[in-house]
Amino acid sequence: MAESIYVRGEGGSIILMDLPLPESIQQRVDAGMIVRVNEDGSAWADSDPEPTPEPVSDDAVELARDDVGPVRPDRAMPKARWVEYAQLVSDLTREDADAVTKAELVKRFG
Repeated sequence: MAESIYVRGEGGSIILMDLPLPESIQQRVDAGMIVRVNEDGSAWADSDPEPTPEPVSDDAVELARDDVGPVRPDRAMPKARWVEYAQLVSDLTREDADAVTKAELVKRFG
């Protein structure tokens, strides 16, 4: 049996959809036009919350900033997070990054 999810469509209705999503629907999800929600329409969140990181020393934080760099967002993250990421890893301004679709940001920086 296919896994199903609820999405809020462009018109605001809550729709049950089977995974994998059709390509045209997935493109709209990637662009932030359609969002995943709970059955009641409330905001959806992963069931596995991210673990709370342990405190680290200031020296370790500086080392992490120098060696690792920005972490690429997951494809399901909102466009705003991809805009922030694009600003951090390129010479794009916020306005330039906002002017392109989420799908274009994912394709270029994902």
